[in-house]
Amino acid sequence: MNGQREPVRADGINQVPATPVVVPPAAAPGVPAGAPPVAEWEVNGRWETRIGELAVYPGHGVARIEDLKRQEICGQTCEFLVLRMMSGDSRILIPLGKVNEVGLRPLMGEREAARIWKILKTRPKDKPGRGQTWIRQFREYQERIKTGSIFELAEVLRDLLILQGEKELSFGEHRVLDAARTLLCQELAAVQSREATEVAAEIKAAVR
Repeated sequence: MNGQREPVRADGINQVPATPVVVPPAAAPGVPAGAPPVAEWEVNGRWETRIGELAVYPGHGVARIEDLKRQEICGQTCEFLVLRMMSGDSRILIPLGKVNEVGLRPLMGEREAARIWKILKTRPKDKPGRGQTWIRQFREYQERIKTGSIFELAEVLRDLLILQGEKELSFGEHRVLDAARTLLCQELAAVQSREATEVAAEIKAAVR
């Protein structure tokens, strides 16, 4: 690395300057199983998390919380969560005060995972896309994914997989399908300690 620092993204704060925000590379890529927390705090008033745990950044995927970083910006000390995305290994900074706004949340539990599989295996009452233009349906899918709800994500994926079996998907629909499948498979794999490719194959078999 020649002593260079690794650039990271800084999400959700207007005061961040245009130049990249940088943090030094982590001393260790993760926290060993059973290791005590380096720091612990409450997020969203109800979720107590710690460095080393996995979290979900809606629309981006599963990430490991690497650090709580304090940085002075425009004369003010700001606190950031440093996330290491599990897909692509990029790093993202989220202002601690914006965590609720961006929708950062813990991984789903086993009960939620069971509900996800039930959604995937249940045929919708109405045919996907019925009575709507493709562009309106495409926008609706995008908005449902942006809600951050894992259940909305599962329904979007199911509906698009069903639609794919009935017609040729548009380029936009393919993009939404791929995004929904990646996000859902990644989280289910993390929760159930499985490979994402294995989860994807099971989803394909479940949606008929």
